[in-house]
Amino acid sequence: FILLGIFSIPIFYLFSIGAIGRAAVLVMLGLAIFIPAGIVIGFLHLYGPIFIVLYDSNILTAIGLAFNLIVHKLWESLLLAAFIIGLNIFFLMVVVFSLVLLMLPVGVLGLLLYYAGFDVALGLLILGSIIVSILYVIVWFAGFTVFQNAAWVIAVDQMVKSIKSPEKAMAVPAAEPAG
Repeated sequence: FILLGIFSIPIFYLFSIGAIGRAAVLVMLGLAIFIPAGIVIGFLHLYGPIFIVLYDSNILTAIGLAFNLIVHKLWESLLLAAFIIGLNIFFLMVVVFSLVLLMLPVGVLGLLLYYAGFDVALGLLILGSIIVSILYVIVWFAGFTVFQNAAWVIAVDQMVKSIKSPEKAMAVPAAEPAG
């Protein structure tokens, strides 16, 4: 956020002196630079640790391998990222909907306790419901995070296998004629 604040100072200055056109051009230029850079840095941040763990490489080698994978498989990476973001949104909606469904009977019980005059029991029910809801969300999101990490690890492994390196292509013996 500090870097964003530093980079936005010239834009605010241009807006303050009335140079709105120049400020808009500067915003567009900044977006044209920082959005692709952010995507590349995001994939480096995602792929680097996978290369360190799966292929037992050091940090500099992992960064180089991750960048090479981004260069060769950018389209596949973007498609998988879009799919996982969509799946994440769908999962969030399912968790919220299921949480509402699970809390409907608790709400009815709470109303019954309220009208019966059991204020302490109602307070305990509300507190218990909040704790159970938090634990429910934590468990489901932990499971989904495991799924996401496994999906990225498998995807990186498959993308690496699909890239043919020149050394391996030369090491493959030529096919013998059938006869």
